[in-house]
Amino acid sequence: MSDGDGDEANQEAEPPEAPEADEEAEVESDEAALWHFGRYRESRLALPWEQWSFREKANFCMDRLFLGFLAIFLLLLFSEVCYKMWYVTNVRKIAAFLKDSSTGLFGWLFAQEEGEELFEL
Repeated sequence: MSDGDGDEANQEAEPPEAPEADEEAEVESDEAALWHFGRYRESRLALPWEQWSFREKANFCMDRLFLGFLAIFLLLLFSEVCYKMWYVTNVRKIAAFLKDSSTGLFGWLFAQEEGEELFEL
């Protein structure tokens, strides 16, 4: 069998031997690096699909399915909101209200009250 067959990939990998004291700690084999980083989820996603466990594959598929339903739900929700705004509500009244309220708000914010004195600190 070759090195990448499924039988060997499914077995629990044992850690390779630690490097000798005279070797630099930065220089490690690829197997040692894969064994070390394989314990973390981020590096597990970097492995080929064939080396994922059934649980990881199932979680990945369920996550993609959920994201698909979420995208469809948000699209339908947005289309319903657009429909309600266009056909049900009176857009002219809403626009006039927003214009009047924003004009009143800005006028109130930037107006100086009568009798207000400016103090220098």
